[in-house]
Amino acid sequence: MRLIGLELTNFRQHKSTEIQFPSGLTGILGENGSGKSTILEAIAWVLYGNQKGVARGDVDSLIWRQAPGKSAASVMLKFAFGDRHYQIKRSQSSSRGTVDLQQDGRTIANSNKAVAEKLTEIIGMSHTEFFNSYFTGQKDLSFLGSIKGATERERFIAKMLGYEKITAAQGEAGKAGSIRSDRRNQQRQVDRLEGSRGDLDKIKAQITFQQTELEAAQSSSEAVTVVLMSALEQKQALEPQLTELEQKRDRHVELDKQQQIKTAALTKLTQQIDRLGQEQVRRREAVGKYDRLSQALQNYDQIKAQHNHLSELKQAATRRNDLSVRLPKLRAEITELKQNLDRLDQVESRLAKTKQAIAHFQQELETTEAEIRTQTRSWQEQQANLRAQITSEQKNLRNITKQKNVIVQAGHDGICPTCERPLQAEYDTVVGNFASQVVHLESHIKEWQQQLSAIDAPPPSLQQSQQQQLQLKQDYQNEQRLEQQLTADLAKRQLWQKAQDEKQAEVTNVTAQIAAIPSGFDAQTHTQLEQQLQQLEPQREEFLRLANAPQQLQDINAQLSELTQEKAQVETAIAELNDQIQLLKFDPAAYAQVKQAIATASQELEAARIAQIEAKAKVENTQKMLELAQQQEVEFHRRDAEYQKAKQELILLDELDSAFTELRQYLTEQIRPQLAESASIFLTQLTDGRYDAIEIDPKYNILVLDHGDPKPVISGGEEDIVNLCLRLAISQMITERSGQPFSLLILDEVFGSLDQGRRENVIGLLHSLEQQFEQVLIISHIEAIKEGVNQAIRLEFDPQEQCSKLVSA
Repeated sequence: MRLIGLELTNFRQHKSTEIQFPSGLTGILGENGSGKSTILEAIAWVLYGNQKGVARGDVDSLIWRQAPGKSAASVMLKFAFGDRHYQIKRSQSSSRGTVDLQQDGRTIANSNKAVAEKLTEIIGMSHTEFFNSYFTGQKDLSFLGSIKGATERERFIAKMLGYEKITAAQGEAGKAGSIRSDRRNQQRQVDRLEGSRGDLDKIKAQITFQQTELEAAQSSSEAVTVVLMSALEQKQALEPQLTELEQKRDRHVELDKQQQIKTAALTKLTQQIDRLGQEQVRRREAVGKYDRLSQALQNYDQIKAQHNHLSELKQAATRRNDLSVRLPKLRAEITELKQNLDRLDQVESRLAKTKQAIAHFQQELETTEAEIRTQTRSWQEQQANLRAQITSEQKNLRNITKQKNVIVQAGHDGICPTCERPLQAEYDTVVGNFASQVVHLESHIKEWQQQLSAIDAPPPSLQQSQQQQLQLKQDYQNEQRLEQQLTADLAKRQLWQKAQDEKQAEVTNVTAQIAAIPSGFDAQTHTQLEQQLQQLEPQREEFLRLANAPQQLQDINAQLSELTQEKAQVETAIAELNDQIQLLKFDPAAYAQVKQAIATASQELEAARIAQIEAKAKVENTQKMLELAQQQEVEFHRRDAEYQKAKQELILLDELDSAFTELRQYLTEQIRPQLAESASIFLTQLTDGRYDAIEIDPKYNILVLDHGDPKPVISGGEEDIVNLCLRLAISQMITERSGQPFSLLILDEVFGSLDQGRRENVIGLLHSLEQQFEQVLIISHIEAIKEGVNQAIRLEFDPQEQCSKLVSA
C-alpha cells in the first residue's frame, strides 16, 4: 500500500489541509497540539470509519469547532495498492455520514458496509490487524502488550503471517467446504450406508418363502378357471330363450300402451262432443237476441254525432270566459314589474365599479402581506443565526476552559493530553494558547448577545406594514359586502325582466286565443240529445257484446262435425289393437321363470370371475414380492460396495486432517525463533552492538540478551527500541512470506524516550529498510530529526483562526 495524497476539511483542528506523500523517509513535524497525530487519525478514520477504537471521542468531536452550523468533517485519501489506484472520501455531519470508494476513477462502493467489505478484500486486513501491523500510533509500540494471553498473541502473529489459511482449509469451527467439514459429512455418509444395507440372511429367507407362496397361488388360479368355464356354458344355454321371451314382452307392453292411449282419447272426445252440444244451444239463443237489438239501434250513430258537436261548442264557450278574466290580471302584473325595473336601473354600473375597487384592495393587500412575510423571515433568521452562534461558542468555551483547568491544576510537571509527556518548558505556551482562545470566545459571545437583545422587538418598518395590512383588510371587507348586495339586486332585476317579457307574451297569446274560439252553442238541443243517448246506451253495450255470436255458432257446428268423425276412427283402432294382443300369446309366468334361471347363472358366473381375479392378483402380488426380495439382494451388494468405498475415503480424510494439524503446529513453532532472530539483527544495529539478541519465551514475553547474558530490567527508551525491533521484524516476515511488499510504515512519536544517538540509529535503520518499505512516515515533535529524513512536512496551530496549518512541505 502506498499513500498518494490526503485532504482534510473541518476535521478536528484542521480547517483545510492538503498533503502529498512522496516516496522515501518523510517526517511530519510540529509542536504538541499542532495536529500531527490527527493526520494519522484521519487516515485511520477515512479507511475504517466510526468503528470502535478508530477515532477518539464522539461524532460531533470530529467537526472543527469553528465550522459554520451544519458543516461536516470530511477526509479524502488517495492511495495505490498493487497496480490499482484508489480514492476514498468520508464525510460526517452531526446527523449523518457518507462514504465513497473509487477504483481507477470508478465508484465501487458507497455505503459503510460495502466500503468496509471492499477495503478488507483489497488490503486483506481488518482495522485492528492493519493498525497492529503497519500503523504504529502514540503509545502503541508495545503492540503485543495489548493482546492478552500467549495463545491469542501466537494466533494474532500467525494470522498476520497467513497461517490462518491452513486453519481455514482444515476447517476450524466446522466451516463448510473444509477438510473437517468433509470428514464429518463423510462419517455421516459411512454411518448412513452401513445402516441402509439391510440383513442379507433375512433377504434370502424372504426369497424362499415367496417362491413357495407363488406355487400355491398358481395352483389355486387354475382350479378357479375350471369353475368359471362351467358357469359360463350354463348361462349361454339359457340366453336364447330369454331373448325370445323379452321380444314378446316388449311387443305386448307396446300394444297395451297404445290401447290405453286410444281409450283415453275416446273418453276425451266423448266429453268434448257433450260440452259443444250444450254450447251450441246457448249460441243459437244469443244470435236471436242480436238480431232484435240491431233493429232498435238504427238511429244511434246520428244522435251521437250531433251530441259530440254541441259538446265541443260548450267547451269553447267556457274557455272564452276563463281567458277574458285572465287578461286584466296580466296587464296589472306587467305594470308592477316595470316599476321595480325602473327602481334598479343603475345596478350594473355600480357593481362594475365595486369589483374594480375590490381588485385594487386585493392587490394592495397581497403586496403588503408579501412585504410582511419577507421582513418577518429576515428578522427571525437574524435571531436564529445569533442564537446558534452563541450556543456553539458557549460549547467551545466550556471545552477549552475544561482543558485549560486540567493543565493548570497539573502544573509544569503535568502530562500533555496529546503525547502524554511532561509539559515542562511548553507549559506557559500551552496555557497561553488556551487563555487567548477563552478571551476570543467570550468576546464573540458577548457581542452576539448584545446584537440579539437589540433585535428582540419587531422592527418599526414591520409594525407599520402590519398596521397598513389591518386597514386594507377593513376596506376590502366593506367592498365585498357591497358587492354581495349589488349582485343580489342584479339577480332580482334579471328575474323581473324575464317575468315581464313572459307576461307580455302571455297577453298576446290570450288575445289571439279569444279571437280564434268558435260560437253557436245551443244548450237546450244539447240536453235533449244527452237524454236520448242515456236511454239507448244499455242496449248499445249489449249489442256490442253479442256482435261475435253468429260467427261463434258457425265455429261450434264445424267442431262438432270433426269430433264425431274422429271418435269413430278411435273406436276402430281400439278393436284392432285388442286383436293383435290376443294373437301374441305372451306368458308372463314363463318369462319370469327363465329370467330367474339366468340371474342365478349370472351370480354363479360373477362369483367365479371374482375368485379368478383374486387368484390372479395373488399370483401377481406374490410374483412382485419375490422380485422385490431378489432386488433387495442386488441392492444389498450395491450399497455394500458404496459403504466400503466411503470407508476408504473417510480413512484418507482422517490422514489428511492429521497432516494439516502437524503442518500448522510445525509452522507455529517456527514463529518465535524466526521473530527473535530478525528482531535481534535490528536490535544490534539500533544499540550499536550493546545488545545483540532477543529471546521470546513460550508465553511471548520478551527477554533482551547483553552478550549472551539476560537483562531482566531495561529502561523505557530501551523498551521502545525492543518493541520497534519486533514491529520491524514482523513486517519483514510478512514481506518474505507474502511475495508482495508492504510498502507503507507509519511511526507516531516513537523517539520520545530515545537519546540523540539512538534516534540517529533508528533513522539510519529506517533508511536501510527503504527497499522493503517504499514509504516510511515519522510523526514527531522533535525538530532534530528533520536533518535525517528525505522530506519534512511541518504543521503549526494558528491561535487566531483556531486551526492547524501546513507551513512547509
